[in-house]
Amino acid sequence: MPRPLRVTAAIALSLSVTAALAGCAGSSSASSTDELDIATTVSAVSFDPYLADSGPSIWILQPAYETLITKNVDGTYTPGLASAYEYLSPTSFQLTVRDGVTFSDGTALDAAGVVANLERVKTVSGPAIGNAAAIDTITATDAKTVLITLSAPFPAMEDLLSHNVGMMVSPADLSSPDLATEPAGTGPYVLDTDATVSGDHWRFVRNADYWGDASAFSYDALEYKYFTDPSSTLNAVRAGTMDIALGNTTTAEAAKSAGLQIVTQATDTWGLVLGDRAGTNQPALGDVRVRQALNYAIDRDAITKAVVGEYGSPAHQYFGTQTTGNVPALDDAYPFDPEKAKELLADAGYANGFTFAVTAVPGIHDAMVQAIQGYLAEVGVTMTIDQDGDFFANVQAAKDPAYALTYTQGDMYTTLAPIVTPTGVLNPYKSSDERINSLYAQAAASSDPAEQTSLYQQIAQIVSDDAWFLPVYYADVIVYASKNVEVKLWPGEGYPWIYAWSPIS
Repeated sequence: MPRPLRVTAAIALSLSVTAALAGCAGSSSASSTDELDIATTVSAVSFDPYLADSGPSIWILQPAYETLITKNVDGTYTPGLASAYEYLSPTSFQLTVRDGVTFSDGTALDAAGVVANLERVKTVSGPAIGNAAAIDTITATDAKTVLITLSAPFPAMEDLLSHNVGMMVSPADLSSPDLATEPAGTGPYVLDTDATVSGDHWRFVRNADYWGDASAFSYDALEYKYFTDPSSTLNAVRAGTMDIALGNTTTAEAAKSAGLQIVTQATDTWGLVLGDRAGTNQPALGDVRVRQALNYAIDRDAITKAVVGEYGSPAHQYFGTQTTGNVPALDDAYPFDPEKAKELLADAGYANGFTFAVTAVPGIHDAMVQAIQGYLAEVGVTMTIDQDGDFFANVQAAKDPAYALTYTQGDMYTTLAPIVTPTGVLNPYKSSDERINSLYAQAAASSDPAEQTSLYQQIAQIVSDDAWFLPVYYADVIVYASKNVEVKLWPGEGYPWIYAWSPIS
């Protein structure tokens, strides 16, 4: 499921991930300060931060790995493993490495270790590093200072280095084949390999040699367990053997009736990416009138009510209200108008419709894509649903001319990078618009927030007018928690982070 990826589904970024994370535990009741149990729908986790998904997998990485820069629950950024940082110019960013930090294997963190980590951006291809393309050179100017030069202005280094790219791995383990299953970070916890079964459950215990303030983390152990569906997750939380779970609209009412805490936050945009805008595989999608027709053909109000109910709102534009790219005037850009959809199709030469396929994740996108499919059929368009194989790989290979996307949005610069730039990981057909490219470059070079907002909103207007996407609804992140656990949500993130899990006395 780019927060991206950060795009989620294995598209990393999130590409399409609404995976449910839920607290699961042993026999102890939820809320014990001895252990916090978290259930996850992520079954395959790589402990190489650059190869792991930056969406749901980040939960399982955070106990072992800390980032160079820390993102706070209010959306601000503060020093992390880097004790100080600053832009020296729009294309140079300097970090000061914190003193006294050691990895779980005993290795000390220094500038050379940071360089060794960041150099991998150029050599590995993973879903979590799509926004790091601007990094050009990384140099240790002394034992504690790292200078990052950028190939072009990139104003989102704080956001980038507060996620997977900023997670530091012990240099001794960077090339180890065991890194995928055995993390080697600086975090407050270490993986208990004897009590872990990869693909089923992962248990972390306190790092006895943690360099920082261990009291900032309330629980002595964290255990993540894989669950296959929302119902079993809810049942575990309701039974008191789970502490935290990422909820689901299909189980939210039952969770409310059971008296669970329900924490929500508007974060995700759900819809289709009409990727084949040049008509490479499906000529019809190369006509803007056809893409606009698809947008007019669906009843967003009805779909939203049926699929997410009170936990979402209709989306007529792609960028949500939590972003600076949201344009209030676009809130009714594509009202439900099937007759107008038919007229546009006829004008484009498709009065008898056409057929196209959409890549989707089974169990996640089903309700949404099936609803879209029904509305498009009413205007003569046949949309087939392709759920075979690896979602991220299929999207990257441009297997189908469109795909379903659940996209978590926060910082606009990093939100835009995967989906509108020619090299974006969520832009498989490499669509390019010189107006967008120019506006994006201007936003990168600007230090004026008001000017950046204006530029981002101009991009939003273009992609709306040209119907790059078919947004359907904005959905809340829903978290279930026991009565004895406090959970906070980070703005622009699809999952609550471990830094705000604490017992309620």
